[in-house]
Amino acid sequence: VSYGAPALGAPTDAGLALRLAESERENAALKQRIDSLLREQQLAKDRATAEHTAALGRVASSHDAELKRMETAAQREKVERDVRENALRQEVEAARADADSRVRALRAELDAALRDKEVSVGRAREEARRAVESAAAEAARER
Repeated sequence: VSYGAPALGAPTDAGLALRLAESERENAALKQRIDSLLREQQLAKDRATAEHTAALGRVASSHDAELKRMETAAQREKVERDVRENALRQEVEAARADADSRVRALRAELDAALRDKEVSVGRAREEARRAVESAAAEAARER
């Protein structure tokens, strides 16, 4: 075995260098491919995160809109209820005022009828008194 000369079929320094260079190129290509895959993975993660965040935003916005719609509906119902209550209160007040007015009118009519009755009774008494006096005077003249 000689140490200075390569053995038959043994790689030479040039062959080793060539294989080493080829290996380094493959290694660099693999590193580039790994870096590319890592970038794609990060982009996919970022895209998924952005889509998830957007979906959460849409859900939150939709939820907020539903809450606002419900609050608006509740406020509208309260306003409508207040308006109905106010209208009913006004109807009751108008009915009371009308009833009071009718009672006053009936009382006035009753008072007028009572006065007319008193006047009529007074006239009838006066006429009866005159008739009695006249009859008494007539009877006195006849005697």
